[in-house]
Amino acid sequence: MTTLHHLRPERWPRLSLKGFFVLVTIVGAGLGWLGVQVKWIHERHEVFRMGGADYYTGDFGKVAAPLSIGILGERGYSVIDIETEPVPKPPRLRKYSVKELRNLFPEARMSFSNRRGDTWDATDDATY
Repeated sequence: MTTLHHLRPERWPRLSLKGFFVLVTIVGAGLGWLGVQVKWIHERHEVFRMGGADYYTGDFGKVAAPLSIGILGERGYSVIDIETEPVPKPPRLRKYSVKELRNLFPEARMSFSNRRGDTWDATDDATY
């Protein structure tokens, strides 16, 4: 007796339940890692959208972003300059400490500046 229709083509690979769970775990871990990297990129861009922080890349040479976000197209920053008083900061920008900015931008040098043109390196315990 010949069947007219095969329920599953013969060329499809067979996958056990254990193999399926391994595949789902690998895909889930990969998507979780990707989500964390995209969140990191989003937080980096949010700092500049808030205002009060500027970045420089040109005069200091090309700086690469960390590898995990660099492969997603994120660029590196050589200097993050944070303007201090007398310019008031937007309320949401004040939530970042220098230590948190160093975590967001590990490739950059952090510095403070004011309207008079004075510039100094930022310390980890400072909050602006």
